[in-house]
Amino acid sequence: MNGQTFLPEKVQMTEVARRSEHAVSLAAEREMISTRTIAALAAAKASGVKLGNPQLKPGDRRAARTANADAHPADVMPYIEAAGFRTAELSNRGRR
Repeated sequence: MNGQTFLPEKVQMTEVARRSEHAVSLAAEREMISTRTIAALAAAKASGVKLGNPQLKPGDRRAARTANADAHPADVMPYIEAAGFRTAELSNRGRR
């Protein structure tokens, strides 16, 4: 039969089995991407490439992170208000 194998209906792969197989293949792909990324970064570092933000001076890292964190609420507040939430409601969420 054309080199194809046909399984009886009871033995055919179920949807759950197909999804499980897909999840396993995604995990394997994620591992391969991670391995390639680590190898590429190590090769770049070995060849003298300086990784990171070249404009960031020693000690600026913490200040940059704090500035980004401080700016975040102002960036998202219009979306929160557009969704109909008030700041007091948000601060009381999770408290019962």
